[in-house]
Amino acid sequence: METYNLIQFILVFIIGWLCSSIWNYFLNFGLAALMVKHVSYSVMCYAQLIHESSKEFMEIKYNSLKQLGVNVNDIKRVRNEDEHVTRDTQKMIVDLIVHRYPRNFKHQIDFSNWNEMSDYIRKHQRRYNG
Repeated sequence: METYNLIQFILVFIIGWLCSSIWNYFLNFGLAALMVKHVSYSVMCYAQLIHESSKEFMEIKYNSLKQLGVNVNDIKRVRNEDEHVTRDTQKMIVDLIVHRYPRNFKHQIDFSNWNEMSDYIRKHQRRYNG
């Protein structure tokens, strides 16, 4: 009879350990999904802040060039070059986020360009900031 009780205790322990392991797996998977979502949102916000700061810096640069008496056509050329570089940088940032996002969590992002990413940030801003 004692052997039967010992086997029963061992089986209960193994079943409890398996249930605990399965529960921890799903709990950790959910926590990982939340972490990835929050970190990627933070990275997107940081990229947008850098973009806005660089736009302000470029406006200061154009005003300084104007004050220095640089030809208006040269300022327009510099502005066009800066806008081209800005668009390329925006595309590169979005491509990095979209293509390097963990495969298991790709359903969390639903954008493919800078404007859609900005809309995503605006849409989720109250949830993360408030």
